[in-house]
Amino acid sequence: QGLWAELLVIEQSSNPEYLVKSWHVSPSDKFDFNDGIDKIEVKSTTKSKRIHNFSLEQLNPNKNSKLIIASVFAIETGKGYSIFDLVNSIDDRIKNKEVIKKINEVIIDTLGSDFEKSFEHFFDYQLAKDTLAFFESETVPKINTTSICKEVSNVHFDSDLSNAEQLNKIKSNSLLHKALME
Repeated sequence: QGLWAELLVIEQSSNPEYLVKSWHVSPSDKFDFNDGIDKIEVKSTTKSKRIHNFSLEQLNPNKNSKLIIASVFAIETGKGYSIFDLVNSIDDRIKNKEVIKKINEVIIDTLGSDFEKSFEHFFDYQLAKDTLAFFESETVPKINTTSICKEVSNVHFDSDLSNAEQLNKIKSNSLLHKALME
């Protein structure tokens, strides 16, 4: 589901090639997209509300980076789009074969032994497109880091973005964020 949502964000973006180049540069990345300056974290939900699970670090990037949260409802259906339907759509928009190769590498690394099973999972594409929304990390409800003593780590929590202000336009000069929507 998470991989499908990340691919949807790439597929819906104005510059899929730039997003792919910034996508999971390292398997241990804290953020889904990171161009070395700014970040994007993709969250998907099957709930009826826009509730997502975050680690404390995911909503607190370094102070000179801007973080956008992409939120999408990803509901599994009997018919719809699979991971590979999204990949085909992305491939049609990308000319650079090295970028296409990276998409395949990330998919294989992510799915591992579940690769074969991924052909059986379909998601409601229209619902996902209609509900895709972006949020500046500052507007997402979160735990204040000053409230947590330094000896506490690995903090995770659910945050309801239903009342958070959605981004309609990218307000910064970030190349990564402009690749989302411009």
